[in-house]
Amino acid sequence: MKKNYFLFTALIICSFVNAQFQFSDDFESYTSGDYICQESDVWTTWSGTEGGSEDIQVTLSDTPETSNTIHLEGTASGGGPVDIIADFGAVFTSGDFVFESDLYVAQSAGAYFNFQAESEIGVTWAMECTMTNGVISFLSSSTEIFSGVYPQADWFTITMEIDLTTNNWEAFINGESIGIFSNGINQVASLNIFPSEGSDFYVDNVSLSHTPFVLPNLNGAMLSLNPIDGLISQERYAIVEVKNLGAENITSFDVVLDFNSSQLTESVVGVNMSSYESMLVEFTSPIVLNQELELLTATITAINGSLVQDDILTDDSKTIEVTALKPADGKIVIAEEGTGTWCGWCPRGTVAMDFMARDFKGYYQGIAVHNGDPMAVPAYDQDLQVSGYPSALVDRGSEIDPGDIKGDFMERILLPPTAFITNGAQQEGDSLHVSLTVNFTSPANGNWKIACVLTEDGVSGTSGSYAQSNSYSGGASGDLVGLDGVNWADLSSSVSASMMVYDHVARAIMPSFDGFAGFPNSIQAGNSFTFNFKFGMGANWKTEDMHIVGMLMDSSGSIDNGSSSTIESAVSNGFTSGENVLATSALSHVDAVLNVYPNPTSDYLQVSLNIKEASDLQFNIFNTAGQLVANHKYENVIGSQALPLNVSGFTNGLYTLELIINDAVVTKQFLKH
Repeated sequence: MKKNYFLFTALIICSFVNAQFQFSDDFESYTSGDYICQESDVWTTWSGTEGGSEDIQVTLSDTPETSNTIHLEGTASGGGPVDIIADFGAVFTSGDFVFESDLYVAQSAGAYFNFQAESEIGVTWAMECTMTNGVISFLSSSTEIFSGVYPQADWFTITMEIDLTTNNWEAFINGESIGIFSNGINQVASLNIFPSEGSDFYVDNVSLSHTPFVLPNLNGAMLSLNPIDGLISQERYAIVEVKNLGAENITSFDVVLDFNSSQLTESVVGVNMSSYESMLVEFTSPIVLNQELELLTATITAINGSLVQDDILTDDSKTIEVTALKPADGKIVIAEEGTGTWCGWCPRGTVAMDFMARDFKGYYQGIAVHNGDPMAVPAYDQDLQVSGYPSALVDRGSEIDPGDIKGDFMERILLPPTAFITNGAQQEGDSLHVSLTVNFTSPANGNWKIACVLTEDGVSGTSGSYAQSNSYSGGASGDLVGLDGVNWADLSSSVSASMMVYDHVARAIMPSFDGFAGFPNSIQAGNSFTFNFKFGMGANWKTEDMHIVGMLMDSSGSIDNGSSSTIESAVSNGFTSGENVLATSALSHVDAVLNVYPNPTSDYLQVSLNIKEASDLQFNIFNTAGQLVANHKYENVIGSQALPLNVSGFTNGLYTLELIINDAVVTKQFLKH
């Protein structure tokens, strides 16, 4: 006969303390070797097969603190095979739910359990708890919410107190709170205990209880407050969720934010919230992030115009920690994303790039490098060399999913740059002349390079190749909500060109993905270098929607710092004449860009290059005032060349060497000392 451990008690409407559901199991009524799922009305296995490898046998504990217990080890690849379920018999969405159990986790091993959110297991994980090497972590929707510590190789008690009515989840170890959070999946239906790979733990004294919530007359509750982070000095807008947890309808209320010794109030009128109905309130005034860590409290008040507090005060407020980082002065982080209209998962990158552009304007510049569609720049696309789509590089770091751009950005924005870039520009007909002036604030060594990119927002087209493939259609892969509030799950599997507008689109890169090696090998703090780029503008490009992006790369190929400006603001800055940088294709008859050495030099400068076709060469040398101080001509030159130039009579200082080869011009700077 199965042992019945379910205990239902009648719900008494006038009381909050009578439990509708209670269950406890200390395993003492079993005989050693019993399969608990086979013996109990509550325990079952993930597949429903009892008494087999998924079931767990009661064992005598080898620790003195308890006798009968269950011992779980992840013996199979990936964990298992044990996989047990305690079914609550209902899906609880309100009221107080409490889980408690004693655990013993072996030294350097792990443990795992989760709450399922639906009666059908395997549909939605409400919360997961992992324990490894003394660290306990709680996850919701696969995202870690918080973590703490637990004693290894010793019995301890874990408790979860969950107020489902107000979405308040709290975890305790040996009676001490280790964290409180709101859960995006605020319901529970069963407990799942599973030994993941590397797990080795005992479980004893499992108890579960649910106390239903009884509505008072008037009660507005603060359910959640959106997480807020960013950079010091940035503005952020709070979004709160409020819920009517009273019998009387709510027609108006205020939400008050307390932050940084000041208050913001958002008044809501003209609503009619019935019992258990909730709504989001978006603040129209921002808070300003001033410190690295501050507390933000949101409180619902003045419900239905009343000056008197509602019937339950404990659910009126929520408090969160707001974190802010101090960005390095003058730092702009560059993210390059590989994408394409043919790529069904690329809307994920679109959404990530859009939110980054909004949330970190002035500190971040995204570049969408298209592949296999009309917006592709072949040379840029080929050299980006991502292994899959969508993918992203942040400051030319390792390849990541676009959803992880923010994490890499937050690390890079803290690193002080070696130099700052100032964008300048002038327009001549269908040509755009760009100047990037690089001012070094710290010394640098090695092979530093510069590159310039043009991007455009608001790009659209009428041909079918502008339609965006959408693998999120139908919602099987979850929701994907864009900056405009549109859920890609609600769109078709191919979003028509007429509905698509693309931002951050790379239009041109010069001279190449790897950049132009236009710097001396040794750079001093205070050195300044200016490079000129000439772009032919596409007939359908909208200059008012374009950005000029500068990228300064260090010897490792990482982007040390970037620059970003509209064309209009760059023109306002003015164009500065400097070293001309040509696209690689402009020197197709030269195997390598002009190289000069040694640099610096005191007497002779060696000029090396390889000419594939017979060409006339002219070298011009200019001082910093732009005066021509020497020139040399060579006719009908072909093959590998190392041409010496005598500069021993030059005054010490910085010079520009200009090579004119047929119709192309390339320049190089060198230092005479």
